[in-house]
Amino acid sequence: DFRVLEPSSGRVFQVSPRDYFTPYQTAMMSPQPDMVLEAARLVAADYRARGLVEPAVYADAFAALNGRPMQRLVDPSVDLAREVDGLSNKTWILPMTPPLQSPVASLARSLP
Repeated sequence: DFRVLEPSSGRVFQVSPRDYFTPYQTAMMSPQPDMVLEAARLVAADYRARGLVEPAVYADAFAALNGRPMQRLVDPSVDLAREVDGLSNKTWILPMTPPLQSPVASLARSLP
């Protein structure tokens, strides 16, 4: 889900990705932070078109990756409408815990 904040008035809007995307698109976006970022930009553009000045967009995104339990994927305090996409490190993407063990380390532990 997304939260849209209008900084000038303090109004907050709860936004479901289902308002913009099909169930399949929503499911595909869930574990992919780059798609969450693009969706947040689309939501920001929509709210600007509705008359909000510089809306801030925050995501509540969770994923269960590689056998880990469900956990937060995106920092909920980061305004994704202001984030720049590129190849640099994305501090708004949260690390998954626990870290995965390398296959070699797992194999070594299982040997007698």
